[in-house]
Amino acid sequence: MECAVTTGSQQMVQAAAHVPQLVRIARGTALFAAGTVFGLGLNYVYGIVLARLLGADDFGLYSLGLALFNVLTVIAIAGLDNAALKFVADTKAQGNSNQINGVVRAALLLSLAFGGIAALLLVFTAHGVAHTVFAKDALEPVLWWFAIGIPAFSVSAVMIAVLQANQDVVWRTSIKYLMEPIVKAVLTLILVWVGWGLEGAIIASVAALVGSVMLSLIPLRPFLRRSVSGGGVRGHAGAILSFSSPLLLALLAASVANRTDLLLLGYWWPSSDVGIYAAAFQTATVLTVILGCLESIATPYLSESVAASDWKHTNILYGTVVRWSCVCALPLCLIMLLFPAQILSIFGPTFQAGAGCLIILACGHLINAVTACANNALLWAGHSRRVMWNYLIVAAAQIAADLALIPRYGMVGAACGAFFGLLLMNWLRTWQASHLIGIHPFPATLTKPLAAGAAGVVFLLGVRWLLPQAGPFPQVMLLLGSYVGVLLLLGLEQDDLRVCRQLPLIGGVVR
Repeated sequence: MECAVTTGSQQMVQAAAHVPQLVRIARGTALFAAGTVFGLGLNYVYGIVLARLLGADDFGLYSLGLALFNVLTVIAIAGLDNAALKFVADTKAQGNSNQINGVVRAALLLSLAFGGIAALLLVFTAHGVAHTVFAKDALEPVLWWFAIGIPAFSVSAVMIAVLQANQDVVWRTSIKYLMEPIVKAVLTLILVWVGWGLEGAIIASVAALVGSVMLSLIPLRPFLRRSVSGGGVRGHAGAILSFSSPLLLALLAASVANRTDLLLLGYWWPSSDVGIYAAAFQTATVLTVILGCLESIATPYLSESVAASDWKHTNILYGTVVRWSCVCALPLCLIMLLFPAQILSIFGPTFQAGAGCLIILACGHLINAVTACANNALLWAGHSRRVMWNYLIVAAAQIAADLALIPRYGMVGAACGAFFGLLLMNWLRTWQASHLIGIHPFPATLTKPLAAGAAGVVFLLGVRWLLPQAGPFPQVMLLLGSYVGVLLLLGLEQDDLRVCRQLPLIGGVVR
């Protein structure tokens, strides 16, 4: 009898051993999410204001230029941000500050060189791309201005990665999620007000990137002043290139595929359609913020458990991240599905035409949100080559889908192509994570939030039938209230209750 009691106590201790990590994930996610939501929320509001100021046509040109800018920045960064994050963290653990200096300088010089090459590529091809490919003459100056921002973006990305490796949360958050969006928004309003229009918005974006570089120099000054050892800058540059180059092709293919929908839409359809689709796409990607915050905090703990081959612990943490991501993303997705035209009308009356696109894209990003970090789990387990092939396969399939759908169906075809790419990528990742490393992607605990979501939709549809004159805002409040109420009635999971009891704001409420 005593043995049985002891065994039961040990099992309870083991079952709750992961709770402190879950508490740290929850607290860290809340803190990181606060800065991220502010910065990304301001960027979303910026997109709304910009669309209303410029109109669908110019906003479409801006979105096309931004899409090409994003593709070329993948070449400019070339995985150097990930390399800087890895090598700075490794050398920091060894306590050799001079080697850290060499890594930082090498990564910055390489990012500046690659950024310059990508910028020149865009400058020399701007005329042909604007006039021959897209048949939009007004696109050429847009591409010239975006070209100036490529080196600044690549250098700032490496600087932010170095700050992250040094666990400098204050500077990293202040630069990326406070200074950069605020400067971009304020300068845009000023330049558009004085009559610079579309070019003023792009100049403001470039100026914000340059400001990020200048401000990042303040915390990074110690790494740039000290002498370099351990093979010199050239030796560190070789190691960085050796690490970052293998996945460059896959990352480039993924970047091209992710923006193929918008680029092909601009090739076959007017720039106004590009602007409307870009607004819908930007709105749907709000769902990715939740997983991004959770993943950024949970990554160290999941990585450690994968490295230790502690699959039971890995599945508990992984399942919790999936559940939390689903609980938070599902109500936002339901709002997009039930009120798509009302949401897009914020950008302007013309943008309501993208309601169907928003519905399709929101479904795709919800799938992405509830698959959690299967891709990173594969990398942690040593399957980087398989991850590379996933990117290449999905890129080819999505480009083929876009080529088949966009010429005939326009922006709805573009949304369907993007949905297909998200569905295929996440199916591959979760299937591989389950069969190769034993991670179960969809825990049984997802049934409660899914049931609460279904109940919320049924309740709202009933209210719409009884009170058709009810406005969107009270309907949204009823949807959220019914979702939370049903979720609480079904009962929180034991791990969630333990975590809630240890959080400062709600610990006294949850018993």
